[in-house]
Amino acid sequence: MDFGSALSRLSAAKAQITIARRKEQEYLEYPRQNNLLFNEVEDETLAKFRYKL
Repeated sequence: MDFGSALSRLSAAKAQITIARRKEQEYLEYPRQNNLLFNEVEDETLAKFRYKL
């Protein structure tokens, strides 16, 4: 395994994490603004997503 290969895999992984974080922000944007009863701590979908991330 050479350095270039490892570096490209690292940059690809970082890109996937960045995309996932953007999706999380998109998911949270609407409920934060429009749902007074939204609880970020108790949201099951969000908890599963954060666990995987």
